[in-house]
Amino acid sequence: MAIREAVRALVAVVTPNRKLVFGGHPAISPFVLLAADELGKRDQVVIFVSEHFRNVVPQDNLVFPNLVWTPAVSGGRDASLRLMREEMLGGFTMTAGVFLGGMEGVEAEHELFEQLCPLAPSYPVASTGAAARLLFDAHRGVSDPAVRVALENEYTFFALFGRLPGIKS
Repeated sequence: MAIREAVRALVAVVTPNRKLVFGGHPAISPFVLLAADELGKRDQVVIFVSEHFRNVVPQDNLVFPNLVWTPAVSGGRDASLRLMREEMLGGFTMTAGVFLGGMEGVEAEHELFEQLCPLAPSYPVASTGAAARLLFDAHRGVSDPAVRVALENEYTFFALFGRLPGIKS
């Protein structure tokens, strides 16, 4: 529930002023699509998907007008995902990274984000649990104590994202 609400809030805060860039995932893409459609902002979302998943990609991924396919590579799933993340993070000037819930992919993406976008703040939203919580507990992301308290305890995500530097404007 927290992840769904965080995704909705993130789309609502980001898309009026800038593009929201994310790696398509079958569990997250439907939430992004629903939130973007509610706001009439589908065109403000850029979704990256690896060709490795071409035959199993959910229909929700295919309806985004800004769908970027990245090549599958010979190293299989993990290598293809790494290339997708490199192209995604290297293809835009990232002003912030928001990490919600997730599994090991969120941790790998966060590590790559820190390497490729060293000037942009990263926000592992611990209140969404899972990998984001693990990143937060490992003291990854922003170090400002007040922001960390909010990332750990806040569930009013619209208010949270609206005040984090690099997200709204």
